[in-house]
Amino acid sequence: MTHHRRLQPSPSAVALAIATATNRYLHPAAATKTTTLSAPDSFLHGLPEKLRDLTTQDAEDDMIPAPNFDTHVFCKVVDTIGTFQLDQDSSVDLEEGELYLLPFKPIRDLLLDQSIILI
Repeated sequence: MTHHRRLQPSPSAVALAIATATNRYLHPAAATKTTTLSAPDSFLHGLPEKLRDLTTQDAEDDMIPAPNFDTHVFCKVVDTIGTFQLDQDSSVDLEEGELYLLPFKPIRDLLLDQSIILI
């Protein structure tokens, strides 16, 4: 009769294995990105210096601007919601399949739980 014992690796051994695997696959890609995009013939070389970093996150030169939450959006109701309070003075009846033009900020949670979709 053979007995097998299940081995449980320590959390630090698991973390080390994940880090090693991550470095093995991501490091070459990161190095390629750095050398390719910084080469003199790269399309980024023709851009102003402050726009060459694809992850710039400041108000003036943001490569990925934040959405305007104070705008209105067209949306379609996926599931009937019923009366929905937009603000303290107004509400709307949201019925399945109907299309609406609504302010984004109050309906954001409905979008996240997929009760409505943007169109």
